[in-house]
Amino acid sequence: PMSLVTPERIATHGDDRGELQKLFPFCVTGEIYMVVTAPGEERGDHFHNHMGEWFTTLYGAGQLSVQLSVGGPVETIEMVLGMRYFVPKGVAHKLTNTGSEDWAVLAGAERGYDPKDTVEHKIP
Repeated sequence: PMSLVTPERIATHGDDRGELQKLFPFCVTGEIYMVVTAPGEERGDHFHNHMGEWFTTLYGAGQLSVQLSVGGPVETIEMVLGMRYFVPKGVAHKLTNTGSEDWAVLAGAERGYDPKDTVEHKIP
């Protein structure tokens, strides 16, 4: 089956001083924000009708779960460092901290936050 999530490797450029990672190498027209989730906790369980979102791990460990429809199959992806993941509009998503420390995720939304565009959808 085709994945609901688009994973992409993050371009990293390094030299003797360290490295630069292009987390979102495109124009983000919405918002960029950081989500920190405590160990064992979940965030999300919703979808957006009018925007997709990108997610990338900054530190910690966790999973991204997605579901297209109530009762449909759930896809769970381990979010590894060095990758970004796109969840398109209409796909429910949640973040689950699977580690023993806080998990920080940087997110980029295609649009600014609109509470009317956030629809609750509990993913089992």
